[in-house]
Amino acid sequence: MNKEIDELIKLLLKVNGFEEFLNTFDNSSGLELLCEEFYEYKKKNGGINTTLKETFDQINRCKHSILEKYGTNALYYINPDKIIDDSELDEFRKDWESSRTNSVASKLRDIQRYKTYTEYFLYYKYEADWLLPKYSDATHPLINATLCRSLILSGRYQKALSFMANGLNYSLRYPHLYWHSKFGMIGCSMILWDLAWMISHRKDFNLSHKEVNYWEQLQMKVFKLLYLSLTRSIDMAPDLAQTCDFLSNRAELFYYNFDLFHIIFLDAGFVVSKEVQYIADKKMSFERACKFDSLGGLFLDKQNESKMMYEYGCLHPMYDSYVVSPKYIEDDVTWDELKLRGLYRADAVSVSIYNDFRRHKLDFCRNEIEEIILELRKIYYDVSPHNEFVKIMNILEDAMQAKEYVKISDLIIALRSHKSSVSSFSCYKPIIKKLLSISQNVTYANSYVLKQIEESYNKIERNYNWKDNED
Repeated sequence: MNKEIDELIKLLLKVNGFEEFLNTFDNSSGLELLCEEFYEYKKKNGGINTTLKETFDQINRCKHSILEKYGTNALYYINPDKIIDDSELDEFRKDWESSRTNSVASKLRDIQRYKTYTEYFLYYKYEADWLLPKYSDATHPLINATLCRSLILSGRYQKALSFMANGLNYSLRYPHLYWHSKFGMIGCSMILWDLAWMISHRKDFNLSHKEVNYWEQLQMKVFKLLYLSLTRSIDMAPDLAQTCDFLSNRAELFYYNFDLFHIIFLDAGFVVSKEVQYIADKKMSFERACKFDSLGGLFLDKQNESKMMYEYGCLHPMYDSYVVSPKYIEDDVTWDELKLRGLYRADAVSVSIYNDFRRHKLDFCRNEIEEIILELRKIYYDVSPHNEFVKIMNILEDAMQAKEYVKISDLIIALRSHKSSVSSFSCYKPIIKKLLSISQNVTYANSYVLKQIEESYNKIERNYNWKDNED
């Protein structure tokens, strides 16, 4: 930083008239304004020739580099010299929108936060298989993140991992090519979110041969980079509506993974409760949404969640609850004060993570990214539609023949006898693998074994009840 400042001073002094200009300049105005006003000063006093234009180009590059590295500017500042061309998104957006159908489906939310009503996610159906070969070599993180997430939601994990690999090459490595691209950072945040989800839910699919320590270390690094990417997107792009969702997502990421983030915040010098960060991000999510036309009402529930957490310390207070409200923990601190405190800490922790990232303590080389994808390919298999799973279960139930016990080997034989009709189902091999695993400990199966298989499937199934949207 000091070398760059010295270089900037030398470049400015190199231009005739700089010392005279300083006598007229308000020194409290800041570095950016100084360079801009000096350029205008020279335009009015002698003009800008080709040589002087080249000098000012050097001055601006040096200025941008200094501003980028100064304090929390690492999160907010967009260096115009490093913006990646986003024009490839234009065609993709048109392709993606043209693939949207008129069908919608709702599914239960994984984590139900309320006692009084049931929460659902709403999904729109896209017929977009034709886009997969067209964008198989795309580099932009948002293209890869969009296709990866769509494939994950449809249970097509193997194909999703190909697009995840493409996106991670620009999300897990420093220097970050898309760090100064708003939509690039949104894509990086999405792809890291899905990677974090796959790491956290891997046990719902298959056991890994990797040691637990490998996954724990990987999870810590990925969650740090995810928090950093969300914060960078939130801070650099307040003009994009997607960041309203990101604030809400960051609140829940922290709250529902508090054991992990307690350590991350502690490493950065902060002892925190999980309620305050939740209060801050949810409140800010609503306030930012209000700046967009017709969006505030859609985010009113975020403000209500923040208020509930502020007033009661949880989302579903009970009369006999022992939870102490954050409202009373620190001398009756106000709701807005807690919001500002939480936002400050989020930035401070993210700067700490960024400093580790640029020192290459958190980034991944290409071989490490390939290793992650290969391991996830071994764990995540494509999920069959519900009707295919039911057909497999019917074969197993018929093999039980209403008996209390039957040999597991007989169940496997029954499945293999129908191989010609069911072996193409994605769930066929995993179910046989599950039965073989059970047979290592027991010889006979009862109805409980079938129930085990069904419960495992329910954790991962992707059975959407699509209905035409009449609106």
